[in-house]
Amino acid sequence: MDAKFKKGVVCLAAALVLLSAAGCFTGEKYKKAKDEILEAAKARDEVVLPDAKLLKDPDILAKLDAAQKARSEKKALLAEKIAAAQKIVAKDKKLSEDLAALEKELGAKDADWDKKAKALRVRASVKTQGDTVGGVGLGYTWEDIRTVMGEPSYEKAGADFHEMDYDGIKFLDFHDDGAALPSGWKSSGPSSMEIYGTQITTDGGVKIGMSRDEVLAAYEGRYNLVADGEGYVILDYSPDGQESTMHRQVLVFRQDVLFRLRAAKD
Repeated sequence: MDAKFKKGVVCLAAALVLLSAAGCFTGEKYKKAKDEILEAAKARDEVVLPDAKLLKDPDILAKLDAAQKARSEKKALLAEKIAAAQKIVAKDKKLSEDLAALEKELGAKDADWDKKAKALRVRASVKTQGDTVGGVGLGYTWEDIRTVMGEPSYEKAGADFHEMDYDGIKFLDFHDDGAALPSGWKSSGPSSMEIYGTQITTDGGVKIGMSRDEVLAAYEGRYNLVADGEGYVILDYSPDGQESTMHRQVLVFRQDVLFRLRAAKD
């Protein structure tokens, strides 16, 4: 074998060994960095939102603020770990793809947490009138409803109305036809709500399909009866039973079974 050729082969082999060693070293460094990322992500996810059952807790917004602040601090540490890993894998396509996939997974979890935090803040902040479903009711803006309930199954808006449906709940606002439409009029939120889905139970404990007696029993101690007629009951209802927060609702019955629950904003 020619000496010069032999020397070239030896040099190539040495280079391959060095490249292999470098790749192993990068892989080991990335494994350690990835473990640190997962540990930081675990610490981030240990920060939980206040229980939605505590909506009436006067300190719930303060608790939510504290949770968001704590999570923000954990997210900052996680971001540092990810940035460090990005430097390690910068020249390795396979490892870069693995890190990108991990970032996407962690980002999705973070987006979900933030979405729930935003919805909880709305539910804890907005003062509603009458019965509600999942905390949502009259007093919410259209954006508030979308934040808490997601995208509607049906939505339509015109110059003098706005309607949003959620498979069993209809929110509606319209300008009074008897008055001139103000220039630039735009609905900010529903002025009425109608519940008709048999799968829905209100926060007051009422469900479409209940008998008249069952409905009144569910509302017991929290309503004043206004009228009890053929096929309907009109009452003033408040979640806490206080006169100052009573709100009028119309319950429509068919053969003594609740068919519709309707309420309009004051």
